[in-house]
Amino acid sequence: LACLAIYGLSWLGLPMFGLLSFPPRWELLLGAEFWRAFTPALLHFSLMHLVFNLFWWWYLGGMVERRLGHGKLLLLLLVAAVLPNLMQFWASGPRFGGLSGVVYALLAYVWLSGRLNPARGIGLPDGMAVFMVVWLVLGFAGVLGPVANLAHLGGGLIGLLQAWFDRGRRAY
Repeated sequence: LACLAIYGLSWLGLPMFGLLSFPPRWELLLGAEFWRAFTPALLHFSLMHLVFNLFWWWYLGGMVERRLGHGKLLLLLLVAAVLPNLMQFWASGPRFGGLSGVVYALLAYVWLSGRLNPARGIGLPDGMAVFMVVWLVLGFAGVLGPVANLAHLGGGLIGLLQAWFDRGRRAY
């Protein structure tokens, strides 16, 4: 809902990017603007970008929340927004946004969790994971235009690591 509201407000002409974007300098995150390490995940620059990310959030996030609880989903959301945003800022500066890093984290988490611990009741067909890896490669190749590639990669790595850490845990 936050992504939809922010997109709608920016479509109406309100300057949401300046308020929610990554700050122009690292030091600002250490002070009163620490929350801006997360908020670029809420920004989307086109309707297709928003719809694509929200579809995957609904599908993958719903699967995680139903089987593993809202705490696990919140953890993945926060970590997979902040750390990939830091990586993307390091690579390209402050002009980026989107939930894609979180989507890649969820995708990697759900896919690997299904392989390591099928009893948890979450998983994805290998073909879906291959599709998203191909999408990632196309982004790095420059075929998709300006894309937050390190945010995508960072999110995917976070999802894989979290699934590996959770491999022996049961669902709630």
